[in-house]
Amino acid sequence: MREKLFPTAPIGSYPRPLWFSLGIGRRDFKAAMAESAFREQYLDGLAVIISDQERAGMDIVSDGDIRTDAQAGGRGWFFYLIDRLSGYIQTADDSHTLWKKRWGEGSIFAEIIEAYQPPVFTGRVGLKIPLRYADMWKLAQERATRPVKFDGIASVNIASMCWDRYYKKTADMTADVSKILNTEYRELVKAGCKKIQIDEPHVHFTAADPKATKDQIQAEKDSFNDDVAGVDAEIWAHSCWGNPNQQHAEDMETISYEKAIPHMLDLKADVLTFEMSSTGGRDLKFFKDYPTRKKKIGIGVIDHVSCQVETPKQVAQLIREAIKYIDPGHLVITSDCGFGREGFGRRIAYYKLKSMVEGARIVREEIEGK
Repeated sequence: MREKLFPTAPIGSYPRPLWFSLGIGRRDFKAAMAESAFREQYLDGLAVIISDQERAGMDIVSDGDIRTDAQAGGRGWFFYLIDRLSGYIQTADDSHTLWKKRWGEGSIFAEIIEAYQPPVFTGRVGLKIPLRYADMWKLAQERATRPVKFDGIASVNIASMCWDRYYKKTADMTADVSKILNTEYRELVKAGCKKIQIDEPHVHFTAADPKATKDQIQAEKDSFNDDVAGVDAEIWAHSCWGNPNQQHAEDMETISYEKAIPHMLDLKADVLTFEMSSTGGRDLKFFKDYPTRKKKIGIGVIDHVSCQVETPKQVAQLIREAIKYIDPGHLVITSDCGFGREGFGRRIAYYKLKSMVEGARIVREEIEGK
């Protein structure tokens, strides 16, 4: 049977129900699940999130990154993993971080990074608390009628958030984190997970930096490929231009995937996703120079930083633009990024997904009708 044209899939986080007030914190997930109140909130919240996605008509669903607690600025995206590592002390000097340098004191980015409190590593990275990704995926798949894609994080992101006082080279720290993640992704496969998304390989950020060297770009590609080495699943590599507290941390008028696309195609991933809605799809034209038949290309048709719900007509128009440059049979329809924890309510997120599904249906019927 021919695969469905324009399958739809969520990217990353989904708003929790308002009554989901408890968190995992720095506990082992299994220890948290021993608490009856947390267990009920987690399992009921998981069922609600998956139900929302299936009711909207999504072809692939996720657990909405429900493991990440409701922390300031989406902190949990980094820190669910970081809080479970050994080798660091809990306090950090955050006075020279990139966001503060770029945006200055008094900006929302300065407040976000202050809330993050990056750790200072004074010893080798280890895993002191299990991540339990496989257990989380199984609970999600049990509540779904469609394939559940599990969303992970690239090792390079962990190293970029931490203050290193132990390793001589950042690459060595990244390599140790990569080994931990690779083991976890292999356990997901053993549990039956067939789709694993790795968020933000960083390649697109580095390629867009005119000061970046070929060696830097290659190191980040190698890091991603190490993360997924031997992981026998459909691997998704997600890229977007950031989502701290539903904020773009780049100049969206000028930022571009133009230089990143050939490097992204080098990644050992089956599906590559790109943020397109927020920029009106202006980078789609660059795909004309790169054959993508060996990979699927996911385009974001829903803006994750705007509370305005796109219409199916708007979504359909962006898909029509995409198929001028990308084979329709290799196109996946997604949101630009996850919806975060603070900027969206479930109602808005749900209707954005529904518009995504309806917009994909419109163009699918146009093509199949021909």
